[in-house]
Amino acid sequence: MDAILSYHLNPLACGVAKFNLLLGQHMGLPVLPLFEPGSARHPLLSLKPSEFEPGDLLRLGSLCATLPGYDLFLHDFQASPAESALVDGAARVFCANHEIRIQLADRHPRVLEVWAPGMLTEQVRFESAELRLFSFGMAHKLHTDHYRRLQQLLQASGRDYRLYLSTALHEGTSFDGAFESAYRELQAIFGPRLYFMGFLSDSAIYNHLLEATYFCAFFPRGVRANNTSVHAALEAGTPVITNLDEASPEGYRHGENVLDIRKLETLPWQPEALARLRAGALACAERQDWGALVARMQVEAR
Repeated sequence: MDAILSYHLNPLACGVAKFNLLLGQHMGLPVLPLFEPGSARHPLLSLKPSEFEPGDLLRLGSLCATLPGYDLFLHDFQASPAESALVDGAARVFCANHEIRIQLADRHPRVLEVWAPGMLTEQVRFESAELRLFSFGMAHKLHTDHYRRLQQLLQASGRDYRLYLSTALHEGTSFDGAFESAYRELQAIFGPRLYFMGFLSDSAIYNHLLEATYFCAFFPRGVRANNTSVHAALEAGTPVITNLDEASPEGYRHGENVLDIRKLETLPWQPEALARLRAGALACAERQDWGALVARMQVEAR
């Protein structure tokens, strides 16, 4: 084998892609896009056919016809004609579990049952800290410039801190190069103090908000009245660090219920200051809760 061909390549969005990258590292082989094999003469096709778009599964026949030879690592098997032809043309077939091997036992003379090891590449124990910062939102809205200023303020405070980052995908978006680049930049800014939490349930987010010293979220121009992540933090009484501009909600006041990263010279970390911010956050959230929204809409509808 001289390369590994993978249908997906982003390890943040696909388990098989992560498996292939780790396998390539352990075998000393490059991992290439499935339909761009380059100069590979006998690659390993490590695939999960159930993930394929129908048209791409059919393209495999044309691809394999151009290869002098190939091995196959199957993460599942649906017994479609395209998959069966793929198996027939392979020199060897590695089956990721016993069920797949049973399916292929009579289809190919060289079938080997293997497995997929654990893939936790970041085995880091979360450490406690004096200041706990939490942030969640959509992956395509991650802005690193304000985080750099935040890190400077944290360093100047002299307090030990950790940033917990959770993110979600908006429908129609993906963990593309833009997010990966921004995340790597955050890693460069915060180093081991940054913990990536992946996708979290509402309940998990709520508990993180209650435990956080601050919630931080930054936007292209400024926070808006329909930025629900900020509202969620205010409802939990978590001091919010964000960026304000002339179109931000009138009720958001720097130093009273939110902190504007552009105006901050020092972080208010003392218990009395944080208590005032929490009280302000709760009062602000009460003025903009669901009951207040419905009442406003009913008045405007008259």
